[in-house]
Parts: sequence; C-alpha cells; structure tokens
Amino acid sequence: MKIGTFGLWTSVVISRNNLLKKVNIIGKGVKIKLNPPIRHLERSAT
Repeated sequence: MKIGTFGLWTSVVISRNNLLKKVNIIGKGVKIKLNPPIRHLERSAT
C-alpha cells in the first residue's frame, strides 16, 4: 500500500515539475516577446 501511494506521489511530483518547466519556458518566451514593446512604451512615456 505504501509503495503504491509513494509511486503515485512521485508521479504527481514529476508531472508537476514537468508542467512548471513548460510554464517557465512559455513565460520566458512571453517575456522576451513583451519586453521590447514595454521598454519602448516606458521610453516614450518618460
């Protein structure tokens, strides 16, 4: 029983880590795409 729950827990942790990695990669991509326009807007505003 303990091995089963441990296996389930580890698979959940692994899947969560993979999801977080994907989110981080997507987040970095979005930041890279958004950064230049934001900087341009900040320069024009000041």
